Amino acid sequence: MDNPWVNISWDNPIAEADRIWIEEHYGSVEALENKYRKCNLKLHGALPEPYSGNKDSKVYCLNMNPGEWVDRFSGNDSILDMTIKNLRHEVNDCFWWEKVRDEDNNPHDGYCWVKQKTHLIEDVLGRRPNIFFVEFFPYHSKNGFYFPELPSYKYSNQLINKAIEEGKTIIIMRQVEKWCYRIPCLKTANVITLKSPSAGWLSPNNLGLKGKESLIKEMF
Repeated sequence: MDNPWVNISWDNPIAEADRIWIEEHYGSVEALENKYRKCNLKLHGALPEPYSGNKDSKVYCLNMNPGEWVDRFSGNDSILDMTIKNLRHEVNDCFWWEKVRDEDNNPHDGYCWVKQKTHLIEDVLGRRPNIFFVEFFPYHSKNGFYFPELPSYKYSNQLINKAIEEGKTIIIMRQVEKWCYRIPCLKTANVITLKSPSAGWLSPNNLGLKGKESLIKEMF
């Protein structure tokens, strides 16, 4: 499948195949947002985050969905530019949000989240970890959001399947059963699951690799 995310903009923040599918099944994007309003699902006025970082990384982390959209970045040209580069695989760092600041010079929440979740691994490595994050659902919501099917999933699945074929390490951060149902070969892949998924920390202990620093350095 060709990359469905290459033409994203503020006026068009939804993958075209997803938009068509949503309109066929729900009538409109607004109807879908309204159906899941308790989750604060937001497709309009927010940029999608189906994945982040370097797709050539040796480590793929499978998460559930981007968190609540930060409204102070709506319309921000810098976040749009960096998002487009990320979606087109023109960045090689999962910390790409670091370059984006709001009017008060505050960093984007995406950068804060990645920094928080990876700093213990960074301490072991002595450098930033090289990771590719993939979200199960590519659009923003305040609460954890599970959505079983969208056409754009095929592209993310393609990236993950290729990573599995190449023997890369797959870390399933949340919802192991749902990921394995979506991508059956995960059941037999080189998969690590977190001991405490709700925390989401990428730490030696949470990865079940405490005392195996040499393996962590080789992995990342």
